[in-house]
Amino acid sequence: MKQTIIPMKLDAKVVLSMRRDLYLEGVPQAQFTSVVDAADTFRMKEDNGIFYVRAESDCKILLPESASVTIEKVDGDANVRNLKNRIIVGKIGGDFNLQSTSAASIESVGGDCALRQVGGMVEIARVGGDLVIEQAAQMLVTTVGGDLSAENVSGKVETKVGGDVEMSLVDPNIQPVRVAAGGDIEIVVPAGANARLDFAAGGDISIQTKDNQAEFERIAKDIVLGEGGSTIELRAGGDISITDREPIEFGFDRVFNRFDTDWDKFSNEIEKKIMEGLKTARRSTEYAARQAEMAGHTAQAHIDRVMEKLENKGVLKRGGSYAGFTFERPVPPQSPEKTKVSEDERMLILKMLAEKKISVEEAEKLLKALEG
Repeated sequence: MKQTIIPMKLDAKVVLSMRRDLYLEGVPQAQFTSVVDAADTFRMKEDNGIFYVRAESDCKILLPESASVTIEKVDGDANVRNLKNRIIVGKIGGDFNLQSTSAASIESVGGDCALRQVGGMVEIARVGGDLVIEQAAQMLVTTVGGDLSAENVSGKVETKVGGDVEMSLVDPNIQPVRVAAGGDIEIVVPAGANARLDFAAGGDISIQTKDNQAEFERIAKDIVLGEGGSTIELRAGGDISITDREPIEFGFDRVFNRFDTDWDKFSNEIEKKIMEGLKTARRSTEYAARQAEMAGHTAQAHIDRVMEKLENKGVLKRGGSYAGFTFERPVPPQSPEKTKVSEDERMLILKMLAEKKISVEEAEKLLKALEG
């Protein structure tokens, strides 16, 4: 577990590359905060005013909400919220959730993609799963492998979808809409909408607005809503329906609440791991202190045994000196005299010699004295 906190300018530029899941949130403070699951997987550097951040484990990042953010890649899921500037996204391997940003350019999402409250243009090259959009000014989506659900769209729309399409438009003066879908298409327009219709379907076509109620098979062209205007061009493998009467029940709250739950779960897990890490670190510190204390006692015991042997042989005396050293300590109990120099004794003398506390001759005398 690793936490990094550094000051960061409000208009900073940040580039992210993640091997696992990413949780990213913009905050008002001029500060960058990151928490990663595995401490040794986090890397951060600054180059020409750009912060490059990499992590190979799950990562939560808080950064200034007005920062310019580029996500090069996320191999897992990504959850991003509260960014004031347009976000640029490369490749997301899993699911992608984006909330509250000014605009977004997304290259690829391998799983499902959910966008909420995007004030400007949404540009997406490819979504492998379903695409859910709640409130977007304009949509340019090249391909969606699954279904597309889009609510409160106010601007231009252009997309190709493998599954079904459900969409509601909010501006009566409808901007150009071009949608091709493998399944069904259902469009809800506001009352008094102005547009021209150009439909082609593999199934049935239904138009149910205030001024137009009609059913067609396969093709409906040159149909005018209100005063006319931009064209709504729809191509569907299944049925097509356009109405101003029946709002679509999108159920977006369930989708975004799930992401909020995942966010809170990740935050709680990170907090738990931090606390566990602190406990482990404290235990390790206490263990190291005990080991150091034991090592100190062991080393002192070795020294005491050597000194005791020298005293027993009459080489040293309590309060006396040898080779320029004075040993001030109580006289220890007498112990049987040994006939061989132990490795500890030899190492102590060699250490004293290496530190130039005794001469070679004095070292030899000590060894001979110990050997009896």
